[in-house]
Amino acid sequence: MASANPDQFVRLSTTLLEALLPCHLTGVELRIILWVLRNTDGWNRKRTPFRWYQIAKKLGGNRAVVWRAGQRLLQANDVPRVKAAIKRGVTEKGAVFRPAVNRNPFLCGCLDFTESLPEEHLIVGYGYRYGRTTEVERVQHVAREERRVSIPDYVRKEIRRHHFHRSDAEVIVFHNHPRTGHEPEWFYTLKSLLQDLPIASNDDRQQVQLHAVNPSSGQWRARSAKEPGRSANPRGIAGTP
Repeated sequence: MASANPDQFVRLSTTLLEALLPCHLTGVELRIILWVLRNTDGWNRKRTPFRWYQIAKKLGGNRAVVWRAGQRLLQANDVPRVKAAIKRGVTEKGAVFRPAVNRNPFLCGCLDFTESLPEEHLIVGYGYRYGRTTEVERVQHVAREERRVSIPDYVRKEIRRHHFHRSDAEVIVFHNHPRTGHEPEWFYTLKSLLQDLPIASNDDRQQVQLHAVNPSSGQWRARSAKEPGRSANPRGIAGTP
């Protein structure tokens, strides 16, 4: 005899499942996605309000762990936006992020964009300090020269203008050093000993000295891409594509 109350189910998009299959997700990240699907598609709606405490309680996990996993998922969505903006940012005005992106997804987008390209690229992000991260609002892109990349005057002027016009203004400069395959073997051995960090050329060093900022008025700050971002608002709206 059939049950009067058969088990309910959630219909999932094949496109969504195929997009999730190649993703390298942690257990907590996957469970957050399942929670979102249950509370959106499971109720035939596109969005649902949430608090990280609410999700953590439902998952039976620590709120801080769930929050960090959620931030990684939110930032992963920004990487395609960053790559698209870099393509548009080749003009003097650059490209604007609406809304702004945090430093980590910005750097990940820069790396994804340049990783397989044979030319050197200069990508400059303009933003403002926000807690422990930087909210990048605009990007300029100078590219497509083998073995070198020139810095146009309009980029130099904009870097100085932005950096000095507000005390919380920050500039992120990304410059790739592609492997061309023409260097001797000892060069790559040396790079591996340096954990494959780029070896600055004499031109790079001269540019740093030329544009060094007086310590009395401010200073350039190198930030690690491993620093976690922070959200000021623990509340948000979860949704499905």
